[in-house]
Amino acid sequence: MSLLFVDNSIIDRRSRKLIRSHAAKGKNLGKTLIPRRKRSEVGGRTVAPMPEGRRSEPESIERQFGDGLSVYPIPAKLPPGSRSLVQRVASSAAITSSPSQQTEDSIETMRHLSDTFRLINEKLAGDEALSDGTIAVILCMTQYERIRGHYRMGRVHFKGLKQIIELRGGIAQFIVDGPEIAQKLFKADVEIALHLGSKTYCSAEIVAEYTKVRGSFEVGYDYIRLCPTSRRISTELQDALRETMSLAWLLNTSTGNEAKLDGGVFHDKIILINYRLIQISPLDDQRPLNYIENAFHLGLLACMTTVRLGFANHTPHYSLLSSLIRIACNSFVEGDEDSQKLFLWVLFVGNVSVLWQQDHAWVIPKIQEITLSLNLRTWEDIRQIISGFPWIGALHDKSGQIL
Repeated sequence: MSLLFVDNSIIDRRSRKLIRSHAAKGKNLGKTLIPRRKRSEVGGRTVAPMPEGRRSEPESIERQFGDGLSVYPIPAKLPPGSRSLVQRVASSAAITSSPSQQTEDSIETMRHLSDTFRLINEKLAGDEALSDGTIAVILCMTQYERIRGHYRMGRVHFKGLKQIIELRGGIAQFIVDGPEIAQKLFKADVEIALHLGSKTYCSAEIVAEYTKVRGSFEVGYDYIRLCPTSRRISTELQDALRETMSLAWLLNTSTGNEAKLDGGVFHDKIILINYRLIQISPLDDQRPLNYIENAFHLGLLACMTTVRLGFANHTPHYSLLSSLIRIACNSFVEGDEDSQKLFLWVLFVGNVSVLWQQDHAWVIPKIQEITLSLNLRTWEDIRQIISGFPWIGALHDKSGQIL
């Protein structure tokens, strides 16, 4: 058989340009490309020119834990090897969540994961099996699976994490040794419980003790008094409602001139409220028989999802929670004035949080039914009612008014 060789010297300029363009299509698909003539060379790297009027001084930016997987800096002094592991997992998560990488798993992602699992196994077999670095990496793996929507696989990683924590003396000792990493653990615990409807690994009491050590904030006025329906629910749910209304009041009355609230303390409060709500009734467990209590519980969980954003500031889809809200609202046929106001709030807070566009087919008729019964004619009338419940204007008003 004769061999054929390609002579590149006979390819004209136009053909060569077409070949390069075709080869680059896959690599550049979905990207916004900047023409070369508009780019400037800085230190050997090609970057876009800085817009006029922009400050040229370097700004101090905290390094993020996990390359955007969290809003906090790296929570412990990790050794170089552990930092490398974290970055490998973060790179895999960033690749998978990228709009241009919606296929199941790219070759690059699988390479990162393969290396990560190999290095984790080496750590688990050595002296660093119980170290903060190992825990941070496994938390990152749990987060990676959550981003992909593989919550059951994330729970597998989380179960292994629980075993390591028990070997270190239990969760009570762990939150003393590593409070920053403990917060990551709590957040993962809450997310898995909400998506799978399961109980949390940690208790609300443990998390409450943790927040006391870290610091907290209190609001003087008891805003639960503005919600007369709250007298018809359990003491535990009243406490969760009181804390959620205080949080909403804090955000609604902020003018920007107050002393800034510590970000860690703020997120601790959000985590604690979620723990208390899940402990009252896990989503896949038997629902409260009292329909008022059930509506409050679901509405509060939905409200809390709007202050707990996921990767790239997107709210994840909580399918189990949205399904339970739909069942509860469609089961409500008629009731007294206070009950109608409660379900009006549940419909609106559900719409701005966990319900989808296709849910409008039943949400809008239900809202019309209640507003006609309460003689509410304008958005201002409706807002006055739902503001008596946890409602954050900056986050909820726009979607509520559109609805």
